[in-house]
Amino acid sequence: MSQPSTSFSLLSCGSNSCGQLGIGHKDDVDTLQPVLFQQSSDKDSPDTVRVTRVVAGGNHTLLLTHSGEVYWSGDSPAKSRSENAAPLQFSRFDIGAATSTTSDGWKPPFHVSLAAATLEASIFVVGDATGQTKVWSCGIGRKGELGLGELRAAASVLSAISDFPPPGTKLVDLSASLYHVVAVLDNGEAWGWGAGRKGQLGDPSDAVIWSPRRFSGIPFSVARAVCGREFTCFFGSPESGNIFIIGSDKDGIRSKAPSPSTVGTWKDVGASWHNVFVLKANGTLEGWGKNNLAQLPPANLTGVLQIAVGSEHAVALDSTGAVTAWGWGKHGECGPGGDGTGHQNVIAPAGNLPDGSKVVGIGAGWATSWVIVEHAPTSYHPN
Repeated sequence: MSQPSTSFSLLSCGSNSCGQLGIGHKDDVDTLQPVLFQQSSDKDSPDTVRVTRVVAGGNHTLLLTHSGEVYWSGDSPAKSRSENAAPLQFSRFDIGAATSTTSDGWKPPFHVSLAAATLEASIFVVGDATGQTKVWSCGIGRKGELGLGELRAAASVLSAISDFPPPGTKLVDLSASLYHVVAVLDNGEAWGWGAGRKGQLGDPSDAVIWSPRRFSGIPFSVARAVCGREFTCFFGSPESGNIFIIGSDKDGIRSKAPSPSTVGTWKDVGASWHNVFVLKANGTLEGWGKNNLAQLPPANLTGVLQIAVGSEHAVALDSTGAVTAWGWGKHGECGPGGDGTGHQNVIAPAGNLPDGSKVVGIGAGWATSWVIVEHAPTSYHPN
């Protein structure tokens, strides 16, 4: 008899025109469907791939696992690589094979700790066997999203961002929106690159910032940063409640931000294109910004354990084990009945899971929603 083992499954729904849901076809779906994995080895079995984070770009999805590996579906992360023929299920993204050079002592195995995605670019924080950590990017970034230097608008292989992070520092947070990327370092600094015309990357408000540039004028040590379409929101330590927002004030994203005393101690934060969300330590959710598609948190939402924020919708896991989605919903990311005017649905009722199974994670992307389920250990009993 084999040893009992815990297994996992990943479910997705929403926009799927490029196969970014990884469910075997390219049709949008409004109910959660099991995600498929291309199995090049036993560790690619959908039962054993333990996804810890979902990162979504315009038409591609990246899955980070507890072992530091990356899987992808939809448009290729590197766009012009041979995988560009968008698979209909997730396949492992070989970091070593995708890098542009290993001549500087870069040695496997590689471990991805953070990732972010813009419209067509992917950014990874990667460590190697020697303890080195680098930031790599690939894809298309016509507005500087790759961070690779002046006029580097495309990279068909993973390419290291030069001289970043600064010596003696490491990245603790990485966020992106349509056209800009922000990294937070362990010394409390924040750096950014990409589109900056609206001031979302600080002063001066250059149209394009091709390489990482340090933010100045933030009145506290930064713990987290989240990116909206044309703004960046910085957070201090969870206990401080400090918030500092730069960029466009469209929909009152800056002028209507709550005070530190209102925010209180937070547990997690996120941003959509036009909203900011703060999950408080008491399980309530604070949100502000645009609400024409019911993007703001539902009034009846309490006991929230986790949040995930997409382009124009958000997802929450509550203490009962149920998963609720709200916002735009036209592509099915908020469950059945989405007509493009915004609505709310429980997309994963707690009672629908098998005995011994529970939701342990959620994700949200560009009109996509994701649910990670852990299944109780089972043993194989031969006949």
